[in-house]
Amino acid sequence: MFFSHFLYSQFDSFFFTKDRFYTLELLKNSIVGMNKLLQLSIFDTTKTFIF
Repeated sequence: MFFSHFLYSQFDSFFFTKDRFYTLELLKNSIVGMNKLLQLSIFDTTKTFIF
């Protein structure tokens, strides 16, 4: 629930802010960060399964 609320607030600020490029960059950075976290956790689990 918190995550969806976070996304909604991001989109709200995107539509209501004057500096849309900054909000787009912020959204992209958060998505990239989440991807890195997911890849790291997947890598850790596969590492523990292998060894």
